[in-house]
Amino acid sequence: MPYCTSCGGRIPEGQGKSCSMCYGDIAHGKDRYYEGWARRQDEQNESDNKSLERIAGSEEVVEVDIRGCVIKM
Repeated sequence: MPYCTSCGGRIPEGQGKSCSMCYGDIAHGKDRYYEGWARRQDEQNESDNKSLERIAGSEEVVEVDIRGCVIKM
């Protein structure tokens, strides 16, 4: 099995020289790395939003810093 020339990740035969993540196209090739990453990001964002909604429902004042961490005031 060949490897991506940028990151060294394994890629399927016939895909070319790069994985979908390094190529920057979610639909590039058959490795589905980028697609999996995007799905995990969506799941994490949903989880974060639910947490923020739960906190916002309380009467505490909260702030979210640049890293996405919730700071109770």
